Amino acid sequence: MKGPRDYYKHGDQNAYCDECGFKFKLSELHDRWDGARVDEKCWEPRHPRDFPQIPRVEKPGQPGTGNESTDNTTNVTYSVTPTVPSGTFDADSVS
Repeated sequence: MKGPRDYYKHGDQNAYCDECGFKFKLSELHDRWDGARVDEKCWEPRHPRDFPQIPRVEKPGQPGTGNESTDNTTNVTYSVTPTVPSGTFDADSVS
């Protein structure tokens, strides 16, 4: 059965849309991301969730990040001999 798409065009041929099944000229069909040849109405872009974004983690101490100093240690000096507080203590004042 002949339809409106059955006409001669030099260098072109008839083809069917893989989505809707209607007949088109091969030059009117587009390749979709999943490998199907579809017409303009059936064509759709690939969903952005198919390409997940990996969060960038900045390394500490990189120039320009504001984290130039990551040294959070404090120097502590300990005495070698233990010190005992001076003073007198009465046995009566201790309860």
